[in-house]
Amino acid sequence: SKVSMSMAPQLYQRLKNRTVIIDHHRRGEEFPENPLLVYIEPYASSTCELIAEMFEYQPRESKALNKLEATVMLTGIQIDTKSFTRNAGTRTFDAASYLRSAGADSELIEAFMKENRTDFMERNHLISNVSYVDDKIALCVGEDDRNYDPVTVAQAADMLLGVEGIVASFVIARRSNEVVGV
Repeated sequence: SKVSMSMAPQLYQRLKNRTVIIDHHRRGEEFPENPLLVYIEPYASSTCELIAEMFEYQPRESKALNKLEATVMLTGIQIDTKSFTRNAGTRTFDAASYLRSAGADSELIEAFMKENRTDFMERNHLISNVSYVDDKIALCVGEDDRNYDPVTVAQAADMLLGVEGIVASFVIARRSNEVVGV
């Protein structure tokens, strides 16, 4: 639902007249024009939960998910719920159960969740520059001459929230030569 964060903006441009939006985030200011279908459910734990529900309630004659599809979707739920510890409700567990019955593979999920060394090192480099405000707020600032991936920045901020006594965390870093993100 936010084209600027898309991994494939060129693909969106080619198919924008055939866009379907399924999301668990609230609708923001930036939103594609004239989608064919919009299904936004902010109370869901993840978009994968919503899609799993759609598959689960299709007639039995329709083609079921294959093992890889079920595994990828269960991985998405696991990531969004931080392994079922955040925003996981009964709908989440129902969707997870459906995906397991469709063949989702927990060993493959573990392999998908492995992080590459570069991302790991970059996130930890950001965290190593942490300073604290009143021992309650964690603040990291990236190097001025370096661009950071927004996912890496978000992960660094999220990890700092796991530190005892920290109630808020902020990571300020360049996304491009023209953009600084918080």
